[in-house]
Order: sequence, then structure tokens, then C-alpha cells
Amino acid sequence: MLRFIIIGYFVVFVCSDQLRAQPKDSTLSIKSILTVTNNGFAIVPAFSLGNPAFLFDLAIANRKFSFEPQFRYSLDGKPWIFNFNFRYKLLNKGRTQLAIGSYLPALNFVEKKIDLNGVVQEIQIVRRFVSGELLINHRITKNSTAGIYYLQGRGFQSDGPRNISYLALRASFFKIKLYKTLYAEFNPQLYYLIVNEDSGVYVNETIRISIKNFPISISSTINKAIQSKIPARDFDWNLSVSYSISREYLMNKQ
Repeated sequence: MLRFIIIGYFVVFVCSDQLRAQPKDSTLSIKSILTVTNNGFAIVPAFSLGNPAFLFDLAIANRKFSFEPQFRYSLDGKPWIFNFNFRYKLLNKGRTQLAIGSYLPALNFVEKKIDLNGVVQEIQIVRRFVSGELLINHRITKNSTAGIYYLQGRGFQSDGPRNISYLALRASFFKIKLYKTLYAEFNPQLYYLIVNEDSGVYVNETIRISIKNFPISISSTINKAIQSKIPARDFDWNLSVSYSISREYLMNKQ
């Protein structure tokens, strides 16, 4: 447990130090995405909601450092997942990108039934997690990349996942022109997941359809187990509508 906290704070320390060391003129990008989906599910099955959900993703980044919080709610307004992700690019030259990161923390809200003086009531509890991650990404062509993603997570409670390992082979094919201003994006991945003592191999595919210079897009994610002992659905999918806004700012340091 301690090593995850140490790794997380090391990432934050390095990132903050690099922010101070940025050139006098640097670009700060801010991107936000609002998404409504018919099925809120997660790569780690224990974190899946299984109901319609509302998602808000924010990314604040410069050349080296990014802060990427994620907020997920059920459509009735109850919190589902809050992630606070810090990420630092160790290598960002040419075609290859190497980054480290940490979820510090990740929060999963779940509902529990308790007996209070003979009356069964439903309460919401928070599961707390920390994790470290490693990302390697290589640009193959101007519209395609391939890479490796590894995450090691630790839970602080006994009634949920305690140890999580996630290793994925990823690819991305983007800005694929379908018709005039209509574009598609494909993000397949093959991943190996360990949750406590159980493990499984899965394939995952996200397809996104968008219109050039238009903020609304439609996407669908499909998740299929190849072989797994993790208690979860062998097949899951969703359909989502997203609204995105992005801005860039030139930061001048005096």
C-alpha cells in the first residue's frame, strides 16, 4: 500500500517541479467532455454501474504534465466514480511517447443495505483506491498509433477489489474519412486483467463517429471476455453521446 502512495506523490512532485521549469512561453490546453451513456460499465467489472450514466471528463495539460479528473454519475444524480489522474510525459519526441501517471485517489461509490433498528435502509459508501500507471505510445502513421498500457492498483477496503493489475495492447485509428466531413475513430485493445485472485483476457473496441468542427459525437464501446474467471458479464456494450469543448492558451511567464 505504501509504495503506491509514494509513487503517486513522486509523480505529483515531479509534475509540479516541471511546471515551474516550463519555458517562458508555453501552451496550456483545456479539454472537457460531457457524455450520456445507456450503460455505465468499466474495464474492472466491480466498478461497473450497469445503468444509464452521465460522465464529465476534464483534461488540463501542457507539454509535459496533465491533470485529468473524471466524474461519473448515475442519471438520478448519485455519484458513481471519481478519478483524479496526474500524468507526466517522460518522453515526448518524434514518434514515441512515454508517460507515467497516478490515480490519487480513485473513488468508487456503491450502495449497501443495512439494518438500522429493524429497518432496512440503503446507504452509499465510498471505496478508495490508488494506482500507478505506465503508458508507451508509438505513432505508426499520421492517423494511427499503437502502444502498451499498464496499471497497478490497490484498494483500501476488504469488501471490494484489493489488488488490480491491468495490461493492455492498444491501437488507435483516427480521422478516418467516411463521407465529406464525416469521420470515424477506432480504438481496439487486447488486455489481461487481474482482480484479487481472479484473472481474465478480454478484447475491447470503441468506435466513434464525428463531424469535422462539430462538438457532438456518437460512440459505442464493446467489451468481450475471451477467457475469464472474474465474476462479470462475458459481453457488455454501450451507446454514448458526447459534447466536447477544447481551448488552448499561451502562457507568458514574466
